[in-house]
Amino acid sequence: MSNTYNFHNIEATFKTYLLAENISASTLTNYLSYYRHYVGWITSYKKNVANSSELNELLNEVNFHEYKEYQMGSGIPEKTISRRFSTLRKLCSLCIQQGWLSRNPSKDIYASHISVEHIMSDFELNLHNSSLSSPEQKKILAD
Repeated sequence: MSNTYNFHNIEATFKTYLLAENISASTLTNYLSYYRHYVGWITSYKKNVANSSELNELLNEVNFHEYKEYQMGSGIPEKTISRRFSTLRKLCSLCIQQGWLSRNPSKDIYASHISVEHIMSDFELNLHNSSLSSPEQKKILAD
């Protein structure tokens, strides 16, 4: 299996793959826009791998994590980040189907950028401010 490809030229195959799913024109436009956003990001921020012809150097967990961190740091809305990662999951599915990747590096991408710590702090704040603070709720906060 040869996995050397020009990342910029995969877009046409990705478009054909998406069209086979019978998606709407606006959904197709969005997927391709999000694909281009990732290509633009990796070209700008990951110059050491941007010119690589190895897909596993372009589509991997490290790059996906850094892309997520970049978006979070830029104040991108959660829904936008989620849609962009949906695009990356579809792209990786295509690459697996075509035999371009041997494993799916997007399988563990979490769409939401809200951390567990953030969720817990909001939960604790809501419990603390609740007028219904029961002994059970206070025990949760104490733990």
